[in-house]
Amino acid sequence: MKSTMTTSLGIDIVGDEVNAVLLKKTRDGFRVLATSRASVPVGTIEGGRIVDVTGLLKVLKVARECRTRSGRTVLSVPLSGTLVRVVPLEEDDPQAVTGYVRDEIAQYAAFSGRKTASDYHVMAPVRKSTPGRALVAAADQAGVEALVRACGNVGVGADAVEPAILACVRVFRAAKSRERLGPNVMLALLKGGLLTLAVLQKGAVDFIRSRTLAPSAPSPVDRYDQVADDINAVLQFYTVEGTTIPSVVVIDDEHDLAPVEAGETIRSKVACEAVEVWTRSTLSDHVAIEPGLSGKGSITALGLAMRFLVDGPKAATVNLLPKEADRATVVQRNLVLTAIGLAALLLAVILGTGAVRWTVMRMQGRIAAMQQAELKRGDQSLADAVAELAATETQIAATTAEMECLTRAVQSHPAVDWVQLLGDVGAAVPKQAQLTELTVDGTSILQVEGVCESNEDVATLVSMLNRSDSIARAELLEARRIQGRDGAIRYAITCTLAPGEIR
Repeated sequence: MKSTMTTSLGIDIVGDEVNAVLLKKTRDGFRVLATSRASVPVGTIEGGRIVDVTGLLKVLKVARECRTRSGRTVLSVPLSGTLVRVVPLEEDDPQAVTGYVRDEIAQYAAFSGRKTASDYHVMAPVRKSTPGRALVAAADQAGVEALVRACGNVGVGADAVEPAILACVRVFRAAKSRERLGPNVMLALLKGGLLTLAVLQKGAVDFIRSRTLAPSAPSPVDRYDQVADDINAVLQFYTVEGTTIPSVVVIDDEHDLAPVEAGETIRSKVACEAVEVWTRSTLSDHVAIEPGLSGKGSITALGLAMRFLVDGPKAATVNLLPKEADRATVVQRNLVLTAIGLAALLLAVILGTGAVRWTVMRMQGRIAAMQQAELKRGDQSLADAVAELAATETQIAATTAEMECLTRAVQSHPAVDWVQLLGDVGAAVPKQAQLTELTVDGTSILQVEGVCESNEDVATLVSMLNRSDSIARAELLEARRIQGRDGAIRYAITCTLAPGEIR
């Protein structure tokens, strides 16, 4: 089953910059609709963890330029402290496989004493009786959650989180030269001061390893010289195992355009038949991209954006996004009033409060007349009629009180465009969140209360409310877990209405 989605956003976050690429799938390949790029201040991300959340939020605002409502968003995790491996499996029981993968991750020294976000994909078995191998990925869970939360605070929700190397593998699979390079290829990713080597056998990932490059290399030529030695070591290992890797693709996602002599250095030193060097500026020579990245967006961001455009359900992918609770049990379906419904009701008040009151009074008169007529005909007992009339009057009184409350809100803030304001509130509430109460006091403060399933949803709602022209500032008052509701969160947000002239 192929994906029917046509647009997707990839956000690549490394230690020194954030890149965003909005991609559209076309009949002839891919079209880059927008790109954004911003430098990350030193000290914002250290060791794969977000140290300065405020600094990252300022940088992530570049993603707003590429935001799309029709597609999905995929993030990369910082390279430092990220584990990506292909490990052999000896078990075929799913629970045993999960335990085995957990033990593999626990052996990674960088995760010592830290809770991890992990995922794995069981690949084709070597023998029919066993699963064979698994593609394993893990990262610091606190770092992943902070990253997702930061994106939510700027109005960008995350649908998946994955390592950079897997995004680059996806870009290679979309390359025009893939068939010419053959089924066995080594990819060497240069990014964020790390070298990641991935070997593809018959199109499937067979090997992945990363190491930090020595910071002493003063130029790209010296850096490529180091890379060549690592590539030759892996090529020699496969040769001893009886497998030939005839092609190597160096994906330089650090430089917009690598010097010619750097490419010549690695071609002369690497012991294989074909060597290609891809950079951000030359990627369009290898992949069908219109109009091309032109150095404005990273190759990794492009591969992230491709995830939901090209990957099928059987693709070897992992998702480090923390698992969310079942939406059906997290949020109860007991809305008091939705924002959209309230906006429509307020519109009726604004257009003619007097007419609404007249309608209520007329309804009350008609009901009373009908009750009297039924009594005269003997269709009802007097007790039943009185009870029904009392219930009807109670409902009318409650409706009248609500209308009077809405009328007072409109009259107390005549400069507020209530239809626009409530329309903005309705549009801001995420699908998985619910609005239960709206109140307005005499100091131009609107309070929004409701329930949702995660802190990311609350952050998204606050961010979206801050974008309304009718709201000067939206701030979170409270976000707390509700006991006995599977982790549902009750939130309260205060909104200072934007000043305006009295109409």
